[in-house]
Amino acid sequence: MNYNHININERSCIYQFLSLGMSIRGIAKALHRSPSTISREIKRNSYRAWSNFKEHDRYFPVKAQEKYEERRTRCHRPARYQEQEIHYIKEKIENHWSPEQLVNRAKMEKIKTPSTATVYRMIHRGVIPKIKMEHLRRKGRFIRPAETVIRARADIALSHWRKGNPDSI
Repeated sequence: MNYNHININERSCIYQFLSLGMSIRGIAKALHRSPSTISREIKRNSYRAWSNFKEHDRYFPVKAQEKYEERRTRCHRPARYQEQEIHYIKEKIENHWSPEQLVNRAKMEKIKTPSTATVYRMIHRGVIPKIKMEHLRRKGRFIRPAETVIRARADIALSHWRKGNPDSI
C-alpha cells in the first residue's frame, strides 16, 4: 500500500478551495487525492469556532499542520533508554570505541545495551549528550584499507590485460 501524508502545501490548497466554496470531491480531484482523504483531513483538523452566537467548524492549514505534527510525535513507540546505558555508551565513545566494539563488549560482559543500529540512531537524534558523529573513530566515513584497494586495482588491471592478450595466457 503506497500513500503520502498530506503536507502543508496541500493543506493550504484545501483551505483556499474550501473558502471558494468548492466541494470535497472537487478538492480531491484538484489535489489528485481520494475524496475520503480530504473529508478525513477536514474532519480531523477542524475546530469549532463561534461567530455571531453560532457554532462553525473552521479549517486552517497552520493549525492542521500543528495538530498533525503533535499526533505524529505520539504515534511511535516511546524509546526507553536507561541512564546507565546512555552513560556507558557515552563513556566508551569518548574513549574512541566504535559502536560495534562497545555493543560486543557489553554482550561479553553481560551489560544491557541497545543494538549497534540503535546506538547510531541515538547519536543521530542527540540522545547521548555532547556526542556527535564526529566523535566516532571514522567520523562517519568509511575508508577502505590500502591493501584492499591495491589488490582490487591489480585485479582490474590484470583482467583488462587478459582481455587484450588472450593468446599470451
